[in-house]
Amino acid sequence: MSPTGVWLPATFSDAHARVVFKYLDEGRRSLSFAEWTLVFESFGLLDETIADTPDGLRRFRSLYESQVENSFADRYIADLLETVNVTAEWMSLWARYACAIVALWRGAGWPERLGPESRLLLSYWLFWWEMFAEGYAFEELIAELGAAFLCAHLGIPGKLRHAEYVASWLTVLAEDKKAIFRAAREATQAAEYLRAREAGASHE
Repeated sequence: MSPTGVWLPATFSDAHARVVFKYLDEGRRSLSFAEWTLVFESFGLLDETIADTPDGLRRFRSLYESQVENSFADRYIADLLETVNVTAEWMSLWARYACAIVALWRGAGWPERLGPESRLLLSYWLFWWEMFAEGYAFEELIAELGAAFLCAHLGIPGKLRHAEYVASWLTVLAEDKKAIFRAAREATQAAEYLRAREAGASHE
């Protein structure tokens, strides 16, 4: 029986714990490139970490999906799409949901139940929530570029809906300078697939 109610993988080291807590306490921008390699390794190991819960033993991943993703993902996307000025309100929306996740963590009694190692669970929740939000922004960028490519191919006047999505795109592009090239490649592949289906349907 773990004295803390948390069972970590044997390969999860003090170095892993330090970089996880640095992410939690100081934010992602405090991490060096070398540290990011260890960050991804650390949160990958935490996927398999087990916590003692009122419902029995649960993996961190399962807790994230049931308590964070199921509670907030649809609401977050709906709020994002309804935001009038994403550029001005993007960070406050993101922070509001992060605060809600912290409140959920506290309200569920995780600090009392798991002690200091409950911060590993909180770090895990906030990390994968941030990855979810950025992943959604990247998918929107691909969709908008694909729509632009198809409009150009079909001769349909159109424009990118940057007033709605520019902030999320800028977040992705600021963090990954090659993101625009990956998005353009994937959007091109999607557009070519749809054009091929259109060509096939016209010959039937």
